[in-house]
Amino acid sequence: MNLRAFTWRCARCSKRRSRSAATTRTPMSTAHPACTRPRSITARPAPFAAVGSPVGGLMARVRISAPTASTRLDRDLVPAISLAVGSAIVLLAAGLRFYRLGFQALTGDEAFSMIVAQRWLVGAMDLYGSGSIESTPPLHYLLLSGWVAIAGPSEFAGRFLSLVFGVLLVTFAFRLGRSIGSSRLGFLFGLLASVNPFLVAYSQVARSYSLLACLAVLSTLAALPLLREPRNPEGRHLVCRSRIAYVFVTSLALYTHTFGALLLPFHWLLYLAWPRPRFGFGRWAVAQAAILVIAIPWWFRALILALHPAEMWLERGDTLSRLGAVLRAFLLGPSEAPVAESPPWTIVAALLVVAALAGAVPWRRSWPPASRVALAWTLGCLATAVVISLRVPLLRDRFLIVAAPGLVFSIAVAVERTRLARGLVSATMLTLALVASGAGLWSLYATVPFATARDARALLEHIAARRLPDSVFVANLPASDPFSQYYAPGLPTFFVPDAQPADRPDGAESLRHVARVSTDVWLVPFAYGVESDRFVERTMTETGFRAEDLWFGHLRLQRYALGEPSAEMRVVGTVFRDGPTRIALTEVMLAPNPATAGGVLRLALTWAPDGPTRERLTVFSHLVDESGAIQAQRDSEPLGGYSPTTSWRVGETIQDHLGVPLPKELAPRSYTLRLGLYGPDGARRLLDDGRDAFEVTVVVAR
Repeated sequence: MNLRAFTWRCARCSKRRSRSAATTRTPMSTAHPACTRPRSITARPAPFAAVGSPVGGLMARVRISAPTASTRLDRDLVPAISLAVGSAIVLLAAGLRFYRLGFQALTGDEAFSMIVAQRWLVGAMDLYGSGSIESTPPLHYLLLSGWVAIAGPSEFAGRFLSLVFGVLLVTFAFRLGRSIGSSRLGFLFGLLASVNPFLVAYSQVARSYSLLACLAVLSTLAALPLLREPRNPEGRHLVCRSRIAYVFVTSLALYTHTFGALLLPFHWLLYLAWPRPRFGFGRWAVAQAAILVIAIPWWFRALILALHPAEMWLERGDTLSRLGAVLRAFLLGPSEAPVAESPPWTIVAALLVVAALAGAVPWRRSWPPASRVALAWTLGCLATAVVISLRVPLLRDRFLIVAAPGLVFSIAVAVERTRLARGLVSATMLTLALVASGAGLWSLYATVPFATARDARALLEHIAARRLPDSVFVANLPASDPFSQYYAPGLPTFFVPDAQPADRPDGAESLRHVARVSTDVWLVPFAYGVESDRFVERTMTETGFRAEDLWFGHLRLQRYALGEPSAEMRVVGTVFRDGPTRIALTEVMLAPNPATAGGVLRLALTWAPDGPTRERLTVFSHLVDESGAIQAQRDSEPLGGYSPTTSWRVGETIQDHLGVPLPKELAPRSYTLRLGLYGPDGARRLLDDGRDAFEVTVVVAR
């Protein structure tokens, strides 16, 4: 019996059509058979019920008519609304990446990129010559060289190229989401990628990471037509063009960064997980082989470097812990951001990772293509990286930036899939992802030390304002580091790395050479994440006189005066008391006397305690004028903290060195130098005669 009858009017020829729901299961079309483009339909109840219907007067016949003028107007507005929303998200991505783009000084890696951009192509630098350990392929350097020639070598110009690729990544994310899912998925992927703090941070770095992430999304987008079996000649022609585009874009990724090779296992896993019918295996294998052939010139060098990696590339630690740190960085920002180490936000990141996996795995007998892409992207890249790290520990978040868009896409897929079943779960998941991104961005912009404090430019300005004619710059890092090459090319520089014990004689000889050519040394003790006993800093502290110890953002600057402090010697024999402990100051040597304004007053102190102190005491040396106002000072633990008073032993003699920096504007006259000790609470330790300091007269001359 015909229980339900459907009628509608063709949207183009206005002919009425009907179909019995009981006699066919074919889907209903809104167009006449002669019409070529189906149109959307609207349904409304018929004015009467079907005769003989068991539901009597209830609706049993539905009339579906042509769309009204208002529905056609709404449908015409959809592209405009989509364009407006997409443009707003792209503008948001550009704004977040543009903010404070040139605020920070260049890091060492960024400065190296800028030096390469200015010197390599003109023949002033041998980037990949014998002995070079440069591991980054040349594509980004080539693009940056052309860009710097146009825009100049400033921090802003160097990072702007990465900003462009970061914004392009968001636009490609829109297209990828729409191609594999829906417009809603494209908007979600684009929104989450635009505010992701990890992608934002590396869109503000003058390195190849932003370009690599952009090419990863574009390569995946180009691979989609290859996964679908063409059904007509036009489709086969499109697949041929897509194959060329895919090989070209993926090859560019491999020439952008060595870890661009993670795209290959990801795409192979995606091909195997793709539902049938899919692209022929032979043609797919030919495309992959073409990529490898194109990349052969670089991969010979990459394999040699991988077998003998530089220590600065390695990331020591437990593999699972490092993998967790990478996932946390993908969602909360680089590891330098404080929020990335916060336990509550770590829990939030873990929940988002679980949600992303839940959105990717099949459930309710449904495994849409978008979920397959998300799972293959995340697991294919990270699993390959973990396997590699078992041989060479290279689990660094920036090296694995290829996988970061995949994790973001997985969250977008999870939000989209749960929306269809549980709207509240979907809204909660999206809110959690946006809040985590907001916290990461706030940490990146407001609380990371190098984002708000002084940096290398202020450090070098400080040196320029106080340097002496024979001042030199010492950095305990490899000579290839571009820190001083980029910002202070005219400053005499010595590179003395924290050598391994077997190489210590060479390092000590280098420091002795520095002492022969200069009496004013500025040291920047860099750290490369390797185990170090601070050989250079300790040696300089024991042989020189540390006059300044300042922080400029994440950079530390120390000033040392070199020379013998034997211009004047005082045998003191005075005693300080720290509870039951007696600390004798047996000898004071100072030089020069008269001192020079703008120079450093060198003090050699000899301590003879009768045991350790209860608390760590600080030695103070204050240069005061006739009114008692402090004109110069230097407070430090003995030997710069290498010999704390709590470690002193009975009968031990401690040789302590202090340097007091004298301002250039210091007036030439006699001053009083006060020496003493104070504890963590600031309370000074008293002498036997009741005074709180030992006094020495110092003459300052121009």
